[in-house]
Amino acid sequence: MKRQGPLFVAGQFILIVLLIISPSIKNVAPGLKPLGQLLQIVGLLIVLVGGFTLRKSLTANPEPRKGGTFVVTGIYKWVRHPMYLGLIVFGIGITIQRESIMAEIETLFLAILLHFKRLYEDRLLLEKYPEAAEYQQRVGAFFPKSDGNKSK
Repeated sequence: MKRQGPLFVAGQFILIVLLIISPSIKNVAPGLKPLGQLLQIVGLLIVLVGGFTLRKSLTANPEPRKGGTFVVTGIYKWVRHPMYLGLIVFGIGITIQRESIMAEIETLFLAILLHFKRLYEDRLLLEKYPEAAEYQQRVGAFFPKSDGNKSK
């Protein structure tokens, strides 16, 4: 089977660079700049927490790292792909801060790419780790799942 991981990684990094260098419009509403900056910081913090939690399993490539472990602790207890979520939040922050149609398009393409990267990664995790099936049923990809059947 041909590995698609490097294509996802290249596309992801190209879109992130394009987002970072996207021009800002001149008259951004004053209240939007701080909100955009806050979302960028929150997005980066989510990425850092996810990366720190993965430790030796960390890789930009969606293909599981040799010698890595299947991580379901920390932030991964609630969200399967927090680093992808963090990148999307970061992109939304740039878009809000700059009020740029280009940033909107780049963030949309980044979110779509990360969705398909997530599907590919989930499939590979299922092949490598049998416990991934139950984990993927129980934990949301980008947002925590609500279990309305749990008694409080």
